[in-house]
Amino acid sequence: WFAMKAACPTCNLSLTISNSVGANLLNLVTAEVLLMVVIATVLLRTWPDPPWDLLQYGAPLLMIISPLVLYPVSKVVFVAFDLSLHPAARPDIRVHGVGDPPA
Repeated sequence: WFAMKAACPTCNLSLTISNSVGANLLNLVTAEVLLMVVIATVLLRTWPDPPWDLLQYGAPLLMIISPLVLYPVSKVVFVAFDLSLHPAARPDIRVHGVGDPPA
């Protein structure tokens, strides 16, 4: 679950071209936004008497589980974002340390 294949099994496109820091940042931001949406939804739907105990124990549990579950998705989304910036799938030498030097 935590390891990605080096290349797409269908098109053989390299999936290791993106920066893992960006994928981790996207994962953290997605988990935080999910947490805020869940808390806001629970509060709005149960407003006169919100379940504070559920929120107190459920929110930290959600923050532990959601980054683990969402990591593969965030990695693939970040690879897609990186490919949109590098359409020829050539890695950036400043980020990855490989590839052609800038012209």
